[in-house]
Amino acid sequence: MGIIMISAVGAVMASNVFVFFGGFILAWVVGFLGIFVFHVSNVVSNDGPAVTEYDGEIRPEKSAPSDVRIRLSELKGLRDEGLIDDEDYDRRKKEILDDV
Repeated sequence: MGIIMISAVGAVMASNVFVFFGGFILAWVVGFLGIFVFHVSNVVSNDGPAVTEYDGEIRPEKSAPSDVRIRLSELKGLRDEGLIDDEDYDRRKKEILDDV
């Protein structure tokens, strides 16, 4: 009777371990297959693999209209306080408006 009980407890423990690790293994295999299928589809597609071209130039993001207003008002304040001259003001104003 004792041997049967020990083997039943062992079977229950083994099934719990399988459920825990089985779920992990299943998730790992599904993830691996998804990545594998993605890469194979990139290789065999007519367009080839997805590529982002980079020309080596860093461009700032376009400014939001409210940000442009703030920058222009700050620039006008600098000119009004005499910290920058009219030529510098016009040049920087053009740069700000070109970013829009």
